Amino acid sequence: MLCVRDGLPHVADAGRDGRGDAVIDAMLTDAAALAARSPSEVALYLRANGWQSEAPDGIVVRWTKVHGGDEFEVVQPLDPGLRDYPSRVHDVVQVLALVEGRSELDILQHISRVSTDVHLVRVFRVTSHPGSSRSTTGRGPTRACEASSPPLPGR
Repeated sequence: MLCVRDGLPHVADAGRDGRGDAVIDAMLTDAAALAARSPSEVALYLRANGWQSEAPDGIVVRWTKVHGGDEFEVVQPLDPGLRDYPSRVHDVVQVLALVEGRSELDILQHISRVSTDVHLVRVFRVTSHPGSSRSTTGRGPTRACEASSPPLPGR
């Protein structure tokens, strides 16, 4: 059920997520947290979750998605300097929470992490030289990075 509180629409009742678990519809009221989400983070999240964008008009981008036979639309602001930018981001988060069956807080957390990269690091045996890596040809370690790597203490 959509209600209006403090001039902002919100979902008043707990819902169910895609797995059937109860979801607490936590309403976001922290304007600073909403304002901290960049337009690129919001766009990355929308694109990664199957939303289709229309041509931006310089102020906003309209995104649409068909879900469960219904078409949903969000209007993403492009200028974080707009006075009502946090409110417009909140509007986007509300629609996403409704479509995805998750809380607004959960959606905002996922938007915040959308651009996080994952880096895998391989650790070599102690006998390897600093800055070296194994060759794929099987001819021993290469020293491509050794010249730019500072020596390790005690070596």
